[in-house]
Amino acid sequence: MRVRNLAIASALVLGLVTMAAPAMAASLGIQIVVQVNSGSGFVTQGTATGGTVGGSTPLDVTVSVGNTVRFIVGYSEVATYNVYTTQIVTDDPTEIDFLNGSAFDLSGKSFGSVGANPNASLNDGTPASGNGNSAGTGTVTTQNLYRVDFVVQSGLVTDALRDFTINLAGVGTGNTINTSIREASVRLNTAAVVPEPASLLLLGSGLVGLAGFGRRKLRK
Repeated sequence: MRVRNLAIASALVLGLVTMAAPAMAASLGIQIVVQVNSGSGFVTQGTATGGTVGGSTPLDVTVSVGNTVRFIVGYSEVATYNVYTTQIVTDDPTEIDFLNGSAFDLSGKSFGSVGANPNASLNDGTPASGNGNSAGTGTVTTQNLYRVDFVVQSGLVTDALRDFTINLAGVGTGNTINTSIREASVRLNTAAVVPEPASLLLLGSGLVGLAGFGRRKLRK
């Protein structure tokens, strides 16, 4: 009887401890899912995971001029929050140009003031930096925050520079920023031009002709 009462008492204590345990705040970082549309719909190319500011490892993605690149910005995990604040930085508008009006909030909170809306902060003279911030009322539970689209320009060059970078500046009440994954970046590389079969045939025919012409000259 004594053993049974002890077991019941232990179960009650464990239940009270479980009920009293507060919800842990999340330590959040940032990530970017990259999709490319070459004319037949958006295809996911990978996810740029976060790193320290200035020290994140960029995701390399191969694109062609005219492609639309969609950057889906999100937290490193699903979280409950009341606001998000991010900074958007691109290398050069002559390489990728923001598609005006393409920014779309995915959290259900909507963007904040005019200066916090990428549609307003990125499309004035195709600047290389802007903000993606939400309104601060109410809480939601999501991972993805928003998306923005850019069109690849003829000036894109393959280099070591990061073409698109997101810095997580604020995560709202109840959470903290994980500074080890606060920044995520993407590096776009130009696709190698592959000659069409007809062009290769024409080139081959020309080379054969030149070789024959050279042989005839040598005979003379």
